[in-house]
Amino acid sequence: MKARDKIIISIIFLVVIGLFSYLFFYESSTPLTPRKGEQFINPELNFGMSNKWFTYLSEQENPDFIESNGYYIYGPVDGDYGIIILHPISKNLPRYLGTYINLNNTNKNYTLQIKVANIAGKISFANSSNCNDNIFEIYLSDIFSSGDVILIDRITANSKDGWIYKEYNLNGYRGNWYYLEILSTAGGPCGNWNGEWGAIGYLNIKEV
Repeated sequence: MKARDKIIISIIFLVVIGLFSYLFFYESSTPLTPRKGEQFINPELNFGMSNKWFTYLSEQENPDFIESNGYYIYGPVDGDYGIIILHPISKNLPRYLGTYINLNNTNKNYTLQIKVANIAGKISFANSSNCNDNIFEIYLSDIFSSGDVILIDRITANSKDGWIYKEYNLNGYRGNWYYLEILSTAGGPCGNWNGEWGAIGYLNIKEV
């Protein structure tokens, strides 16, 4: 091999090593920022930013991560920040937000607290018509034991109704980890594809 070829190979090798080192350092030292469509998010960096508006399961021991097939964090909406927008992908394919929750302690009382709305017309890109709605479905999945999927509630959110506050007693599910999943689906009295701008304004597991 000629000396020139050796030099060229050495330069390429050093460039590759340098680029890898830069990317590793950048990714490991730069806080993640919410991006539309991002799937795996560090909740401590993105959702713990404001307990006033959005509490990310703060009393759980180690939820690890949130999964989603696409969402957008926005604010202010009605004066609140950290709003999570979940617009269905299509008439038949919902958006979802999911995470693992720990209900292991049988001596504790667990309550799921959630605040949802259809925000069509409240922000510039959420198109509004005479009637706007979507359906939220809340599920608990016992994926570590029985495999049961439990429908906790179906909430129809109409843009005229404003924010809907709900609480659910989860004491009947104590003693295990569960997968909590919230779906925003098309549908409702307004029709199957009419201003489906679903949003979550607050989500918390209260443990006492």
